[in-house]
Amino acid sequence: MKEDYQKGSDRGTMPGRLAAMLASLRKETARSPPPTPAPATPGGVEVANHRGVLASIAAAIAELGSNIENVQSREKDGRTTSLDFLITVHDRFHLARIIRRLRRVPHVMRILRMSH
Repeated sequence: MKEDYQKGSDRGTMPGRLAAMLASLRKETARSPPPTPAPATPGGVEVANHRGVLASIAAAIAELGSNIENVQSREKDGRTTSLDFLITVHDRFHLARIIRRLRRVPHVMRILRMSH
């Protein structure tokens, strides 16, 4: 039994089968079409003006597999800031998960979904 798992032996051994499965998977992946780009969705977040809020929001968005394409900030009254994001999402369910996650970020007061 020990000789079946020796390095270089691929006669039905576990390393040989694993190598064959990996090679098959590589071929399959090479043939699959490239993924379609995710649509960019605009949205706004109104936050209390505190240090680190933008970083917390960016981390929450990245944590859920989205990318921030653009962000703009406008201070409103010295105590609140409006952050406008353009993020990539896979579908509306992905966007809904991101919005739910952003609601749990401290100092987030309001979240808006804007139209293109």
